[in-house]
Amino acid sequence: REKSIIANCVNAVAAERKVNIWVGDWSSGIFSYKDGKWNTYKDDQIKLGDNTVTSIACDAKNNVWIGTYHGLTIYNESTGTKLFNADNSKLPNNDVYSLCVDSKDNLWVGTIDGLVRVNGKGWTVYKSSNSGLPSNLILCVAADAKGCVWVGTEKGVTCFDGKKWVSYAVENSPLIDNRVQT
Repeated sequence: REKSIIANCVNAVAAERKVNIWVGDWSSGIFSYKDGKWNTYKDDQIKLGDNTVTSIACDAKNNVWIGTYHGLTIYNESTGTKLFNADNSKLPNNDVYSLCVDSKDNLWVGTIDGLVRVNGKGWTVYKSSNSGLPSNLILCVAADAKGCVWVGTEKGVTCFDGKKWVSYAVENSPLIDNRVQT
């Protein structure tokens, strides 16, 4: 263990196409591992919302997306860093719980108050009032090989194929609990 790494509780791990591995910590920020060397980044170095990294996703443009309890950061070694929050974007809440990049390079952001799709056309916010989501509390997001996005909530899991929403819960599936966190 190198002395520069002070991670106490790892929340997230992601692999970038450039062979970087990104690790997000509960209170120490974010770390990258490349060519046998660890680098540490704090909130004041790359505009993280705070040092509690809840999720990480890497897209095809070499962007690293970092979720915290104070917003969403996009980091690119070439172009720099930008922090998005509820004040300067369509992010419905600053508490970002989960991130996922799908096969079309859409970024999916799970927050405490809705799901967001970010792509070249802009930001689309999905809530239970305008989609098939059973809840606005998005605990996890994953994309499958068929292009569907799976969204975990405290009221089950929902599959979105880009047009149709299908929800599964204890009542209509083999789930043993409706809280789907990861």
